[in-house]
Amino acid sequence: MSQRIYAYALSAAIVVAVLWPITRHPDDDSFPLSTYPMFSRGRPSSEMILAQALAVRDDGTRRPVPPHLVFNSEVLQSMTAIERAIYAGPGATDELCRAIAARAATSDEEAVRGASQIELVSSRFDSLAYFEGHTEPASRHVYGRCDVRRP
Repeated sequence: MSQRIYAYALSAAIVVAVLWPITRHPDDDSFPLSTYPMFSRGRPSSEMILAQALAVRDDGTRRPVPPHLVFNSEVLQSMTAIERAIYAGPGATDELCRAIAARAATSDEEAVRGASQIELVSSRFDSLAYFEGHTEPASRHVYGRCDVRRP
């Protein structure tokens, strides 16, 4: 009999624990029930600001520098390296820019081939318009610029 009472009590406790999230506000997201707020709520803006290293050619065209020439082959880590340099100030952006330019000077990557300068920038995009073909940024702020000196 005591085992049956224990089993009922344990079952009731588990049911209460599983249903407890129902009593919370919908924005309180947690296990085991999720409202998936990142998908269920509208975004406040379609704007995205992206830290980039750009290879600039003499004709003014710009191409993103491949991540492995910035920091390593991981896209987000390379972007974070650029963001940290931007937040650290001009000395850090100059140092990172020169390092990228040195790697670009000896690279045969299409994106940096023919580049005369490297720019460290933050570019503001409308992410919805971007996927409709408007791939140019709405605005761009240059934090660092350096020359690519080929051997």
